[in-house]
Amino acid sequence: MPPVPVITLAVDRQPGPEVACDVAGCTRAAVVTWQVTRTGILFGDRWVAGEDMDLCREHDQRAAVVTGAEDYVDG
Repeated sequence: MPPVPVITLAVDRQPGPEVACDVAGCTRAAVVTWQVTRTGILFGDRWVAGEDMDLCREHDQRAAVVTGAEDYVDG
């Protein structure tokens, strides 16, 4: 089983209102930006350390649970 990436909430960068979620096939607006700090597989995509991932609210909460990250957008 491939490793799950380690992600950190990027508080210095928030996606604009026109930015879509980076998860393949998702067309919802992104609400948060995560910084990938360890390469791994999440939502069927390979995320490389150093990349930013813009996620919608649903994928943000799912990413926090799967990766064990403690920060996510609530509300």
